[in-house]
Amino acid sequence: MVSYLFSTVFRIVTYGIILAYVMRMKTLCGYCTQIKETNWLFYLTAFLLVEVLIGIFFPLEIRKFLIENPFFLFIIVLVNIANIIILYRFINAMMISQCKGCTQDWRRTYLYYYARIVLILYGINIVLMITAFTLLSGLPKNKLAGLIKKSK
Repeated sequence: MVSYLFSTVFRIVTYGIILAYVMRMKTLCGYCTQIKETNWLFYLTAFLLVEVLIGIFFPLEIRKFLIENPFFLFIIVLVNIANIIILYRFINAMMISQCKGCTQDWRRTYLYYYARIVLILYGINIVLMITAFTLLSGLPKNKLAGLIKKSK
């Protein structure tokens, strides 16, 4: 329960920082708004923030809906991955432009490290899933059945 609360608050704060940074950048700098990832980052982050807030206010309904429609859960995972990749590309484009008004903000530094850490974690997760799939698919069926019985 505590980890769910912490992760939810962390996601809300991070999405809020992303949205506030993009909005601040749009008012301060005309050059950085020309980065092609700006609008995508804003819309995907707003979608994910709404998804988190709906999950807070309607947890049972959302859980039931996602169990009945797993395709939407897959879409949410894809939007999360796309959001992180676009955030990473956006921050790197800002670092290349070296705009003094936008790149010297603490939010950009936070988002840069946040995007890197999350991408590394996604990469580790993918490698572990591929490894587990490879190892389990190479086992004979009778050994795999024995492993399943032992775990129960």
